[in-house]
Amino acid sequence: MHKKIRIPGFLSLLILAYILWYNVFKFSDFLYVMLISSFVLAVLGVIFGADIGLKVNKLEAVLIILETALMYFLFWILRFIANFFEPLREGIEDIYRLMDRYDFVLLIIVLMLIGIFEEIFWRGFVTKALVDSIDNPVIALTISSAIYSLIYLYTMNIVLVISAFIIGLIFSVTYFITGKVTTTMYIHMLWTPLIFAILPLN
Repeated sequence: MHKKIRIPGFLSLLILAYILWYNVFKFSDFLYVMLISSFVLAVLGVIFGADIGLKVNKLEAVLIILETALMYFLFWILRFIANFFEPLREGIEDIYRLMDRYDFVLLIIVLMLIGIFEEIFWRGFVTKALVDSIDNPVIALTISSAIYSLIYLYTMNIVLVISAFIIGLIFSVTYFITGKVTTTMYIHMLWTPLIFAILPLN
């Protein structure tokens, strides 16, 4: 049985998330700060009622691999289109420059851990709370995605904000359809290392 997420807890953790993310990109080793911030939010999210479960069935495993591949292809297409618009191209290059300072293996490990913690908080806590509170799932999922993307406004990188909205929407819809945070957790764990380290789009 799922614990109901109460509004004061929801708003408190959302405010904390924005405070943490405001500071994340101020550090030169921002990924480590993001990892710690994501971990804190995930733990607090679980305490306040986040949906969590780690068991994956065979059908879900196929969905995870398929959706990861489709998301990579989607962002490959978006990267191709961005090449024709200098501000978008520069925004993408800025994101990859942030990743360049990290060792390949360490980057993969940190991105995978961030994926776990972010999904527990953003889908298992935030999306769950909104879907449980708002009768219209389209509105709830759109708001969830907007909240997730707006946290990246501090970077002043429009590509990162737009990408976060697209990712947030895909993950929120997947969470809503499957009812399991594990699905989005494993997709996030595979997709971010794939796009930033293994087969980067820069």
